[in-house]
Amino acid sequence: MYFVHLGTIYTSSIIHGLVDIRHSTTATPFYYHYMITSHSLAQSYKVAKSQSHKVTTSHRHTNLRNREWRRLSTGVCAWVSLPAYLPSLECKTSAIQKSGLSIAPAEARREATIIETNIYDEAQSTEDYQTICDERISAIVQQVGETEALVHKIEAVPPPTGISIGKYENAIYHQEGLYSVVYKAAAGNNERKGTLVALKVTTPSAMEPPHDSRREARCLELATSEHVIPLLETFREAGTRFVLVFPFMPFEFHQLLEDENLSKDQTKACLRDLFSALEFIHSHGIIHRDVKPANILLKSLDGPAYLSDFGIAWASNAVGSEPADSKITDVGTTCYRAPELLFGNTKYGTSLDIWAAGCTVAEAIVPRHPTLFDSGELGSDLALIASIFTKLGTPNLTVWPEAADLRDWGKMQFHEYPRQPWSDLLPDTTEVERSLVGEMVKFESGARMAAAEFDNDNRCSKSTSSGPPRFRLSTLDIDHQDHGPRSKMAFLFRNRQKNNVELTRATKELTLRLSEEQKPNPKLEEELARNLQQMKITLQGTPDAEVTPETVYQLLTLIVQEDLLYLLANNIHKLPFESRKDAQVIFSTAFRYKPTGASDPQVLHHVIQFRPEIIIALCRGYDRRESAMPCGGVLREALKYDAIAALLLYDEPTPDGKTPDLASVNPDLPSTGQGVFWKFFDWIDKGAFEVSADAFNTFRDILTKHKALVATFLQTNFEMFFTKYNEVLIQSESYVTKRQSIKLLGEILLDRANYVVMTTYVDSGEHLKIVMKLLRDDRRMINYEGFHVFKVFVANPNKSVAVQRILISNREKLLRFLPSFLEDRTEDDQFIDEKSFLIRQIEQLPSAPVPPPSS
Repeated sequence: MYFVHLGTIYTSSIIHGLVDIRHSTTATPFYYHYMITSHSLAQSYKVAKSQSHKVTTSHRHTNLRNREWRRLSTGVCAWVSLPAYLPSLECKTSAIQKSGLSIAPAEARREATIIETNIYDEAQSTEDYQTICDERISAIVQQVGETEALVHKIEAVPPPTGISIGKYENAIYHQEGLYSVVYKAAAGNNERKGTLVALKVTTPSAMEPPHDSRREARCLELATSEHVIPLLETFREAGTRFVLVFPFMPFEFHQLLEDENLSKDQTKACLRDLFSALEFIHSHGIIHRDVKPANILLKSLDGPAYLSDFGIAWASNAVGSEPADSKITDVGTTCYRAPELLFGNTKYGTSLDIWAAGCTVAEAIVPRHPTLFDSGELGSDLALIASIFTKLGTPNLTVWPEAADLRDWGKMQFHEYPRQPWSDLLPDTTEVERSLVGEMVKFESGARMAAAEFDNDNRCSKSTSSGPPRFRLSTLDIDHQDHGPRSKMAFLFRNRQKNNVELTRATKELTLRLSEEQKPNPKLEEELARNLQQMKITLQGTPDAEVTPETVYQLLTLIVQEDLLYLLANNIHKLPFESRKDAQVIFSTAFRYKPTGASDPQVLHHVIQFRPEIIIALCRGYDRRESAMPCGGVLREALKYDAIAALLLYDEPTPDGKTPDLASVNPDLPSTGQGVFWKFFDWIDKGAFEVSADAFNTFRDILTKHKALVATFLQTNFEMFFTKYNEVLIQSESYVTKRQSIKLLGEILLDRANYVVMTTYVDSGEHLKIVMKLLRDDRRMINYEGFHVFKVFVANPNKSVAVQRILISNREKLLRFLPSFLEDRTEDDQFIDEKSFLIRQIEQLPSAPVPPPSS
């Protein structure tokens, strides 16, 4: 019973107390072998059971749907286990890094992965594999010798350790996206000899809309201009790969901002180049759909800057683009996405890019460059909506008339936030700068300033009767030096600062008084805010003052001794807005900080052994809007540890109101359904939108980051959990909740740790009925996510009698329905293959249910 370890060894040692699922016959995932291609599916089900102790080759891939399943299309298991693979990979990574090459750690690891992949394909046994590994490592070190580092030689030719891509030799890994890998290599022809090119390698057949590398090439041809990244050539390589070749640009605007490497003039020049690119592509009917600092590349710190990555761009005359009135809304990157996308506008235009450009300008002009909006740790739509509404105010149809025509507007009730002034949102900026951002970041897309209205030649700055107003980027007063919280801190602490002992005790006393106050007490709140601010600075430091481990350890020890975390957790909703964020920082730092020589944070020991009520109180922060997001942020930090997840999963009410000791928990006993974990269903389904979004993120972390722990919990509480999951989440009235819940269901079922849970789930005819209804929903993404759960039922070769009966009775309807189901996904080869396979499986169903062999 591994829970013996939870009460005494309360951290990562839990993992060591669990069964190693790589070698557990009950935890083997048949998903690793099925639904790849039609010829391997049924056979792979059988392979999974007979080869349950082996590890598949999929450990090199991260995207389950689009990479792992294709990688495993043969259904063959690997003979090299993950523990054997990792040391060899680390050795090769180390060899490459120590060789003197100008390869960053991530690149070194990537290069090592490429080498290991080749060795893996070549070897015939474990011994053969290890022998070849040793030989290749020695060869790398010997071949490179004393090669000079090339870190500062931007145009230097890569060393001869890369791979060949078409005519380009020695291409070395640079970075990768969801559907592409970028390499850098020396240009081969005389015109560009001595320079570097970037090779963007894609596999069009594996891409899902809106990603399309062939359409990207067409859009780049149409967009050829001074500040759009030049497309040098394209070619096919290795039959299925499509390669786009660009000049290699060594600098990324996002990284330069983060590292504070740009002067005011350099930043302004970069923004001028961005608007020049947008003006040109918009005039040619192209929507970039992913404008952000990371997609602005620079040849040098002084420019020029280029708009890059047209992988999801749209153009009416580019093959593969959606119809103009039914564009895909799942575009853009997290916090740069415009609100019309979040509410289902499929008729958007170039103003989509202007919103993102406004967010980019805001990020560039504010000291330390935070993003204007925040989409949460998981990039949640609801979290982004919450951030936008909190800052710009909750819009009504007067502010946002076009919302009346958006398909998802009005499906949720939103808290009415007041609009914050731009001076608060963009501190330490000028009125001209704030006005510039305000003209772009507007709810009504038609009211946003067009790219053509920016005066890149720095001539005109005011509106005239003959044309629209033009803003001069030369008027931006971007100053990253003497502004920000520093001056405010000086004001806060102009009197003598308290030492740590005084600070902790005073904060405890003030928090106790706050908990007893029936009415707001501004003076008390102000004093408490100063204390929490000082605590945060002591733990995090400032640009002027670094923290010391001794000071941090002393303060956290005092916080624990005074039981301040418990008081803050219970009263965080009463704190002023900024103080709630400071409290979140204090909590998060406490769960991260490990004293010298310790393997775990001291706060973790305190919470598990003495104060588990802290975690329960943080969960109950979801009862109120004010505390939902700060409490959620702390919970997700704490949930990096299995023991915290166990506290939540196995919480039960007790007569004395205390949280049960983990050492006394019996995981084989079903839950009563009264513990704090079960309240997440209501917080997600019935909470205000910001509560729902944050609660779902935490709920997802609980269920996906603690695999063995959750697998045991779900097996014991199968009926209760999935009854609530299906009734409350899958059938939710909220589109976002419904879609996210279906997607999470697929992740849970397809996790190899949940094999027993998944087989039980797909045996249920009632579950199948629920999933089949998702295929008929009027929202396409619900259909798509539902399909990935439906296929698990159909692909199972040992279907239960109940499942067979439903499929057989609906055979004719399904055979008429499926051929035209999501038929516009013409570029999604995997989806087409899977759908074809399901059709054949349904056609081959017997005329009457046949009991499966296991029964």
